[in-house]
Amino acid sequence: MLTSPPLFTGEVDASLAKQTEGARMWYRVMLKGENFVMKLSGKQTVHGFYTTRYVEATSEDDAEMKAVELIREDNYLRERVRNPKSDPPMIYLEEIEVLSSHSGEAGSGYSFYSDDD
Repeated sequence: MLTSPPLFTGEVDASLAKQTEGARMWYRVMLKGENFVMKLSGKQTVHGFYTTRYVEATSEDDAEMKAVELIREDNYLRERVRNPKSDPPMIYLEEIEVLSSHSGEAGSGYSFYSDDD
Protein backbone atom coordinates (compact mmCIF):
# COMPACT_ATOMS: atom_id res chain seq x y z
CA MET A 1 0.00 0.00 0.00
CA LEU A 2 1.00 3.66 0.17
CA THR A 3 4.42 4.09 1.79
CA SER A 4 4.68 7.87 1.90
CA PRO A 5 2.37 10.38 3.60
CA PRO A 6 -0.35 12.07 1.54
CA LEU A 7 0.78 15.07 -0.45
CA PHE A 8 -2.56 16.86 -0.15
CA THR A 9 -5.41 16.32 2.28
CA GLY A 10 -8.87 17.63 3.07
CA GLU A 11 -9.84 20.96 1.57
CA VAL A 12 -6.55 21.27 -0.30
CA ASP A 13 -7.52 18.21 -2.40
CA ALA A 14 -10.89 19.66 -3.35
CA SER A 15 -9.38 23.06 -4.10
CA LEU A 16 -6.64 21.62 -6.31
CA ALA A 17 -9.08 19.30 -8.07
CA LYS A 18 -11.43 22.24 -8.76
CA GLN A 19 -8.60 24.44 -10.10
CA THR A 20 -7.38 21.72 -12.46
CA GLU A 21 -10.77 20.36 -13.60
CA GLY A 22 -10.43 19.05 -17.14
CA ALA A 23 -6.63 18.82 -16.90
CA ARG A 24 -5.03 15.40 -16.51
CA MET A 25 -3.83 14.85 -12.94
CA TRP A 26 -2.56 11.85 -10.99
CA TYR A 27 -4.88 10.45 -8.32
CA ARG A 28 -4.37 7.95 -5.52
CA VAL A 29 -7.58 5.91 -5.32
CA MET A 30 -8.24 3.59 -2.38
CA LEU A 31 -10.96 1.02 -3.06
CA LYS A 32 -12.81 -1.51 -0.92
CA GLY A 33 -14.13 -4.75 -2.38
CA GLU A 34 -16.93 -6.67 -0.64
CA ASN A 35 -18.69 -9.98 -1.22
CA PHE A 36 -15.98 -11.61 -3.35
CA VAL A 37 -16.67 -15.36 -3.27
CA MET A 38 -13.21 -16.76 -3.90
CA LYS A 39 -11.27 -19.96 -3.56
CA LEU A 40 -8.16 -19.09 -1.60
CA SER A 41 -5.97 -21.62 0.21
CA GLY A 42 -8.14 -24.44 -1.16
CA LYS A 43 -11.36 -23.24 0.48
CA GLN A 44 -14.17 -21.21 -1.10
CA THR A 45 -15.21 -18.36 1.20
CA VAL A 46 -16.42 -14.76 1.01
CA HIS A 47 -13.69 -12.13 1.11
CA GLY A 48 -13.32 -8.40 1.07
CA PHE A 49 -10.23 -6.37 0.30
CA TYR A 50 -8.62 -2.97 0.27
CA THR A 51 -6.39 -1.85 -2.56
CA THR A 52 -4.83 1.34 -3.84
CA ARG A 53 -4.46 2.29 -7.48
CA TYR A 54 -2.82 5.32 -9.08
CA VAL A 55 -4.46 6.69 -12.20
CA GLU A 56 -4.14 9.70 -14.46
CA ALA A 57 -7.55 11.29 -14.99
CA THR A 58 -9.38 14.53 -15.68
CA SER A 59 -11.57 14.48 -12.53
CA GLU A 60 -12.19 12.56 -9.33
CA ASP A 61 -15.13 10.76 -10.97
CA ASP A 62 -12.94 9.79 -13.92
CA ALA A 63 -10.20 8.60 -11.55
CA GLU A 64 -12.66 6.44 -9.60
CA MET A 65 -13.99 4.85 -12.80
CA LYS A 66 -10.48 4.13 -14.10
CA ALA A 67 -9.36 2.59 -10.80
CA VAL A 68 -12.45 0.36 -10.62
CA GLU A 69 -11.86 -0.71 -14.23
CA LEU A 70 -8.29 -1.74 -13.33
CA ILE A 71 -9.73 -4.02 -10.62
CA ARG A 72 -12.39 -5.47 -12.94
CA GLU A 73 -9.73 -6.27 -15.55
CA ASP A 74 -7.32 -7.87 -13.06
CA ASN A 75 -6.79 -11.48 -14.12
CA TYR A 76 -5.84 -12.50 -10.57
CA LEU A 77 -9.36 -11.67 -9.37
CA ARG A 78 -11.16 -12.72 -12.55
CA GLU A 79 -9.70 -16.23 -12.29
CA ARG A 80 -10.70 -16.66 -8.64
CA VAL A 81 -14.08 -14.95 -8.21
CA ARG A 82 -16.95 -17.46 -8.03
CA ASN A 83 -19.98 -15.24 -7.37
CA PRO A 84 -23.29 -16.19 -8.98
CA LYS A 85 -24.80 -13.45 -11.17
CA SER A 86 -27.57 -13.03 -8.60
CA ASP A 87 -25.02 -12.09 -5.87
CA PRO A 88 -22.27 -9.95 -7.48
CA PRO A 89 -19.19 -8.63 -5.72
CA MET A 90 -19.12 -4.88 -5.05
CA ILE A 91 -16.34 -2.28 -5.26
CA TYR A 92 -16.59 0.99 -3.32
CA LEU A 93 -14.52 4.16 -3.25
CA GLU A 94 -12.90 4.58 0.17
CA GLU A 95 -10.63 7.55 -0.46
CA ILE A 96 -9.33 9.63 -3.35
CA GLU A 97 -6.50 12.13 -3.42
CA VAL A 98 -4.94 14.41 -6.04
CA LEU A 99 -1.16 13.99 -6.24
CA SER A 100 1.32 16.66 -7.27
CA SER A 101 3.43 14.04 -9.08
CA HIS A 102 3.66 10.30 -9.59
CA SER A 103 6.06 7.74 -11.04
CA GLY A 104 3.50 6.28 -13.44
CA GLU A 105 2.98 2.96 -11.62
CA ALA A 106 -0.68 1.92 -11.41
CA GLY A 107 -0.34 0.03 -8.13
CA SER A 108 -1.07 -3.61 -7.48
CA GLY A 109 -1.95 -6.09 -4.78
CA TYR A 110 -4.77 -6.54 -2.33
CA SER A 111 -5.17 -6.71 1.44
CA PHE A 112 -7.80 -9.45 1.79
CA TYR A 113 -9.95 -10.10 4.84
CA SER A 114 -12.62 -12.69 5.59
CA ASP A 115 -16.07 -11.29 4.83
CA ASP A 116 -18.13 -14.27 6.04
CA ASP A 117 -21.23 -13.24 7.99
